[in-house]
Amino acid sequence: MKKFAILFSALCVIALTTNVWATPTQLTGNRHIFVHMQNGALYSGDDIAVYSGSTDSDAYYIKADGGGLNQLHITTDLSNINGQNTTTNNTSGSFWVTTTGGRGYNDDIVLVLSVKGSIDPNFSVNVKSSGYSWYPGDGSANYQQNPANVSNPGTYATNAVNQTFYASDFSSATAYGSNPYKPGPGTGWTLPLFTGQSDFVSNETLLFIDLKRNNQTDTGNPSLTDKGAVKVEYSFSNMNTSASFNAYSWCLYSNQQQGINWTQNTSGSSGTSSFTVTP
Repeated sequence: MKKFAILFSALCVIALTTNVWATPTQLTGNRHIFVHMQNGALYSGDDIAVYSGSTDSDAYYIKADGGGLNQLHITTDLSNINGQNTTTNNTSGSFWVTTTGGRGYNDDIVLVLSVKGSIDPNFSVNVKSSGYSWYPGDGSANYQQNPANVSNPGTYATNAVNQTFYASDFSSATAYGSNPYKPGPGTGWTLPLFTGQSDFVSNETLLFIDLKRNNQTDTGNPSLTDKGAVKVEYSFSNMNTSASFNAYSWCLYSNQQQGINWTQNTSGSSGTSSFTVTP
């Protein structure tokens, strides 16, 4: 009996340190899906009140029926709000999520962090977000938030999100695995996780993180901090593989209707932006 207890304890240690029992969820499609916010949804329960198929109040709905690839960008240089493609081996750094869309704002920005292959059991990543926020309006003329209004750009906060995510988060049912593409607009899985991606075979595990900040253009209000963009700061520890960041935006009221309808473009030869960290 004593030998059995020792053997069982040893097997438990091996399982915990190698993620043998990892069970990330498989995404059922590239759109028309609910995705869980690993740190809770800022607008909790709003999408499940509109779309059927989930009881998770910390999930947003990726609708993405339109094009949705033109207005959102990732940039390391605010003099270029259209963004660029970045690959870096700096395990700590920062970037901004910007918008150039005609609407001029997004109610909430969501970050998707994808990690390639097996993950070190001691892996962790800290994510911070800074930017503006407001409670979104319903689209009526006298209520819809208008960030271009100098008198009402929302409330700015530094480190609105300051949270560390661990290897165990990537092996939970609230992560999404076996997916070398990112969800979003289109008829099927066609969107790379970063511009220039050539490996569409290796497993990528995705974590959705609600940055709990909006972004907006600086049109009409050039005094906005960071030109109205959301600043993202990251710091990896025990990283033995590559990771990529993707930006998504949620809106309560738009021509595309409620939900997540936009992500930055990672495909093609122009108008793309992406951010990848390699060991």
